[in-house]
Amino acid sequence: MSQRLLLLQFLLSSYMATCLVKRRIVGLRWLLLAGLLFLSVWMLRESVTNPQFYRHPVDLGLQKLAYYFVNDLGNAIGPVGADIPHTYGALSFRGVLFLTFSEGLIEGALKDRLAILNSLKGGGEFPLLTAPFVDFGVVGGVGVLMLFGFVCQVVYRVAHVRFLAAVVYAQIGAGLLFSSHAVYISHQNQLFGLILVFAIARLSWVKAMPPMPIRLPDPAKGAFFHTRRKRVRATETERPTLELVRA
Repeated sequence: MSQRLLLLQFLLSSYMATCLVKRRIVGLRWLLLAGLLFLSVWMLRESVTNPQFYRHPVDLGLQKLAYYFVNDLGNAIGPVGADIPHTYGALSFRGVLFLTFSEGLIEGALKDRLAILNSLKGGGEFPLLTAPFVDFGVVGGVGVLMLFGFVCQVVYRVAHVRFLAAVVYAQIGAGLLFSSHAVYISHQNQLFGLILVFAIARLSWVKAMPPMPIRLPDPAKGAFFHTRRKRVRATETERPTLELVRA
């Protein structure tokens, strides 16, 4: 995952989290300006790194966009109709294998199958809607996509009431925007970012203080509020009346 995509994912996730918290789309005009600025910087970068200096930067940028579109489309439909070997999660859950240090072991066991799959794609990886079918076939691929959709739906519903869930869904939503290029929803950078979000949230949690007990003064020892007025003692004529009342 390139540094440009990481930066773009961070910016998009921050914006999406803000919209989820506000429950509306905020800064629409600034969003359009940011998109134009990103495309301008990206086209300038492509024109500088391209050896054909005599061509216009817009022409080079549009050609690069067309290349990415055709390449991703070819990776998406490449395995369709071909007799491909299944890789049993090596593509859909590659980020999990990377974080558990088992990627090399799995790739070594599936070396021949991965070599066949590499001949069916160009640059990049299989997209989100293709990788599960390559891993598990039609039935298993539908199950994996349903699992991804269920998790995203649950996080989206909770994101309306909890700030942490809003940040998590913003990360997932930004990753879904790049899923036509690869399975970024389960990429190691995506998973590590979520772990980092949970770690920062855990450090920022403040435990609720226990309620302080309210101690009221005993009425037998005096009034609630102090006063300088002297207590009036019962006279001799009032004592019989008090005794009758008590009786």
